[in-house]
Amino acid sequence: MSNFVSLTIPCYNEGKFIFRAVKELEKVLDALPYKYEIILFDDKSSDNTAKNIGKIAAGDRKVRAFFHKKNQGRGQTVKDAVMEARGDIVGFLDIDLEIAAHYVPVMVAAIVEGYDVAIGDRISKITGRLLLRHLLSKVYQVMVKWLLRLEVNDTEAGCKFFKKAKILPTLQQTKNKHWFWDTEIIALAQYNGLRTKEIPVVFTTNPETKSTVDLIPDIFKYLGELRKFRKEMKKKGFL
Repeated sequence: MSNFVSLTIPCYNEGKFIFRAVKELEKVLDALPYKYEIILFDDKSSDNTAKNIGKIAAGDRKVRAFFHKKNQGRGQTVKDAVMEARGDIVGFLDIDLEIAAHYVPVMVAAIVEGYDVAIGDRISKITGRLLLRHLLSKVYQVMVKWLLRLEVNDTEAGCKFFKKAKILPTLQQTKNKHWFWDTEIIALAQYNGLRTKEIPVVFTTNPETKSTVDLIPDIFKYLGELRKFRKEMKKKGFL
């Protein structure tokens, strides 16, 4: 019962989701037998995100707000939020809740059970317009698992929880500030011997969400980062 849960939420130009998301998350977290905090970390949004975050934190003692002075990227935002967390269990979700809030207790339970890392393995509900994105995502997952010799299936889900004391050394080793950070942190966790549990989660696309991924250019960026990371890991003897 002594566990303290820190749930971190990276935010960028998503002001319209924040109030609803925090309400849903607090409803789930209130049902846990643990103390908790929610960390909202704005990555220099250009809409009303920072303003809304400030409002929530000012009126809710369980919410803390942090702000980047300039845009850093999603990976750096999650990293900074985890560093600020007070809990011995720390996790993050994407604010659009395309992976629903009700998965939080399952992730927390895995860490309490003794795992160092708990991550989502996405089962996607796909519509026609997203089929190409889904297929490319699956191809990337297979490539990552094969090239990096990973034991998990899905490094990219925006749902990851950690035992903070165990993940901090690995967190310090991460270099990528953007979306490849997800692959990097999970690969490094495995190479560092951390115990990881992968939990199936339903991924449902939020129709209000506008993806910040520019499909074709970002695929090449991902592949470039993957190639560079694999080369570095081979030099270090992990592959």
